[in-house]
Amino acid sequence: MPEAIKALLNAATEEQAESAYWRLDNRVVVQGQLFESAQWVIAPLLLGLVSNRPGFVRQNVANLLVEIAVGEPDETELSVGNELLGAQCRAELKGGLWVIYALLDDPLPMVRLGALDLLDVVEDNRTRLAFAVSHLRSDQNRSVAKRASELIRT
Repeated sequence: MPEAIKALLNAATEEQAESAYWRLDNRVVVQGQLFESAQWVIAPLLLGLVSNRPGFVRQNVANLLVEIAVGEPDETELSVGNELLGAQCRAELKGGLWVIYALLDDPLPMVRLGALDLLDVVEDNRTRLAFAVSHLRSDQNRSVAKRASELIRT
């Protein structure tokens, strides 16, 4: 797992980033089903977003974090008593709220959209969320503007 995280964060091409993404995706979350390793990749991925990374890296990291955020424990995890895995992953993501909020100003619309999706799942303070995303209601990207408006209304 650490090698796949390093490969994603240090990818020099879109192809390398996508390959590393799938190595992680197929081991930590598969079609919305979380595995124990999911909670352990969150912190390194969030930390990786603090440094200057290419857009294709940021986008893949954001996508993976969203999948983890909305995931629920796989049957194999439930069978060993790991029913709180989804909640544990979301708690880990809450610890990195400041990183996620910073993604709202990312130059890539898909990263901004990922940040909005993450915040929708993990931010409990809806007033703070609405205030922080209000500037995105007029985002040039229609999907970002629409998602920000949805979050403000909730």
